[in-house]
Amino acid sequence: MKRRSTPKRRRTIPYRRIAFAAPAILAGAFHASSPAHATPVSADDPLTITVTGPSREVIMSNKEATHFATDTHGRDQRSYAGLYTAMHESLNDYVITIDGAVLEPSAAQSVDVLPWSMTRNYANGVREEVALLDREPVLTLRIHAGAAKPKQWTLAPRVDHRWIWETPFAQFEDEIVEGAFCIRRTGWAPPPNVPGWLAVKASAPAAWTATGVRRSATHPRDAARNAMAKTNPYEPGVFTGAWPAGAEYVDIVFALGADARAAGALATRTLADRDAKLDARRTRIRETIATNALKIEDARLAKAYDWARASMDVLVMNVRGPGIYAGFHWFPNYWGRDTFICVPGALLVTGQWDEARAILRSFLQFQLLDRGSPRMGRLPNIVNPGELQYAGVDGTWWYVRAAYKYCKARRDAGDADLDFERELRPALAFMIKGAEKMAVDEHGLLKHGDGETWMDAGGEANPFSPRGNRAIEVQALYYNGLRAAQQLATWHDDLEGAKEFGALASRTAAGIDRLFWNDSMQSWVDHLNVDGSQDMQIRPNTILALTAVEREWPPLVDEKRARAIVDLAYGKTALPQGVASLDPADPAFHPKHLDLANYYYDEAYHNGDVWLWLSGPMISALARTGRMDEARAMLDPLVDDLLDHGAVGAIREIRDGVVTDQQEEFGGATFQAWSMAEMIRAMHEDLGPGLGWAK
Repeated sequence: MKRRSTPKRRRTIPYRRIAFAAPAILAGAFHASSPAHATPVSADDPLTITVTGPSREVIMSNKEATHFATDTHGRDQRSYAGLYTAMHESLNDYVITIDGAVLEPSAAQSVDVLPWSMTRNYANGVREEVALLDREPVLTLRIHAGAAKPKQWTLAPRVDHRWIWETPFAQFEDEIVEGAFCIRRTGWAPPPNVPGWLAVKASAPAAWTATGVRRSATHPRDAARNAMAKTNPYEPGVFTGAWPAGAEYVDIVFALGADARAAGALATRTLADRDAKLDARRTRIRETIATNALKIEDARLAKAYDWARASMDVLVMNVRGPGIYAGFHWFPNYWGRDTFICVPGALLVTGQWDEARAILRSFLQFQLLDRGSPRMGRLPNIVNPGELQYAGVDGTWWYVRAAYKYCKARRDAGDADLDFERELRPALAFMIKGAEKMAVDEHGLLKHGDGETWMDAGGEANPFSPRGNRAIEVQALYYNGLRAAQQLATWHDDLEGAKEFGALASRTAAGIDRLFWNDSMQSWVDHLNVDGSQDMQIRPNTILALTAVEREWPPLVDEKRARAIVDLAYGKTALPQGVASLDPADPAFHPKHLDLANYYYDEAYHNGDVWLWLSGPMISALARTGRMDEARAMLDPLVDDLLDHGAVGAIREIRDGVVTDQQEEFGGATFQAWSMAEMIRAMHEDLGPGLGWAK
């Protein structure tokens, strides 16, 4: 992709037991020519993460709307595993046998994971290589014979065409098209842009035997959450084929399409050009993580950084326009707040300006223009196909922060994006007009509901962490947005507008100074209650308020107070595993996310859970107040998460508020965008010179 900036580049990186009836008459119908060569998977690649157990999750995407989730060494751990497009599942699982022996993931001797593929290594050199391809809804399997010299292989697909939180006993119909077995859910009308057909095709001749077996499953990780614990996938039948004489491997593809012909044609094309497309995917990902990369001397930290970059790339998607998935498993959609927090780390500091601009422009089309709405001017907090939700007060101002950072970066590079600035200015003016008309009080502070900040568990109806009606980080973000509007007006010679926005910003700053500082705490308070009283709970949101304001603006507090704010928040909420959402000494602190015998897990979400994305702002606050040793140490649990725990190469959403066996912590999302984006941003913006690397 052509970029307007010259990217800086780092070092070059070297390189199931199924009984079946006699075959039907379809033998050979699934044949396609085998590629002439196979691109080898090398466990020697420096990016390889090798898993020998316990099982870890692996998640990959096609950069459009399709993703695939599985476990390295297990089946049916989550109902959310499988092949999905825009929150709808098509393929639940598959079972392969070689000479009657099931390739059971739990029997894999090791599993090598790279950002573009996963390879399970079995006895006798048998390997199962799994990959998605860029921009197409297709999953590819390559089964390597190794030294086994097999005589026969079988494949039993399990399908489950359903919305992510639906568990139907669906009925299915199938047909043979383009030499592929094609299946769809009977009578189901999928939403627009969600493919309704799944095609299965192999590179070797195979016979098809219908079985029609329901393989209902219980998923232990979801059972622990008491949510989505059971599903009802369907096994339509079994492919059986003789292993081609002398062949090193057999390819199998699962392709999705709006109709059977489209799905079958995609399966055929993929069998022909799988290697070339996987090579292109590998090259693209390598180039992505090398663009504007940090050069890191410590090998373990360098590998974690590369994987954070690669896993962020998994989440930059194109569903309802360009956007960033909030995470997996239950956030495979666009959350405005999460997206805008992510943009600086995911795209801006890494030089991916075109992608950042596309996402920022895309969200402007969703601005709420209803002048009578109490949410006038806001951007949506959730964007789904067919649905927009505007319930977050802070997302709009996180957007302004990201958009301003983009504009400033372009100007600093001598390449101002005047077109985007001209689009942004009236939208920003309308955001401010809506806030001032509907929500700003006499002190210049932005009012909001109990469940409208990022601590939104339970929503407005039943907030478990009520923070109405004026939260500290919301005020800082609003102040930052007013200063951004002032600067944009100045850049465009609108002196009257600059004066107006500057006056509003000064008023907000004065209101924060007057109403949020608490002498006894030597800190800002977390929020003001509806009656104007100060809430005294100690939370990390004061750190968000400090770091959300651009350093070129007049600061909201002097250096002495800034240090005191950091000292309190760090001393009370920074734990060995990350930053807690509440001081552990608080009576409302919930030590574990999942303790269903005592409370519903949403009660712990923002009342004790450690949020790994908060490590980014905490690193920034520590670094900017001269506490570099503590700032560097905040990276350690993030690196451990990326390389050793949870989803391979990713950082999860939350950890328990007390240190527990990490494998027990599957209550939150396992693959979270802002966790990785904030690590990347803080490493670029705050830690670079002190960690032995240089840009």
